[in-house]
Amino acid sequence: MLLISFSVGGIFILFTFLLFNNLISRDILNRKKEIGLLRTLGMSLSNISKLFIFEVLFMTSISLLLVIILEPFGIYFLNKLVTRQTIDLTLIFYSYKVILGIILFGFVFSALSILLPINKIKKLSIVDSIKRDDTK
Repeated sequence: MLLISFSVGGIFILFTFLLFNNLISRDILNRKKEIGLLRTLGMSLSNISKLFIFEVLFMTSISLLLVIILEPFGIYFLNKLVTRQTIDLTLIFYSYKVILGIILFGFVFSALSILLPINKIKKLSIVDSIKRDDTK
């Protein structure tokens, strides 16, 4: 049973990593002109990368805060659904270890998922990023 739990959790973590990576990559491509203008104005690639990193960390913090606030309610309703309110049994527990695990994995995976898109920023030339794209 524990192996199944870890397998399902691993699949969700992988899916979340790929989804987050895709969203950040698309955000970088959509903001290509903005990146080019910032570089033209003299902003370094490391500072532009820091902007994206702080943006991702801010989004992660907000989502983790919502998860921490809403998780006890979800666990309560899930326990009631699973036990069908016939017996007073708690199948899913909520503890500080769960909160710390959520925070740790949330920040680790958001940091890992931004590494590849940050490399795309470094490969953009100023001219290509500012160039008008009329092919849409």
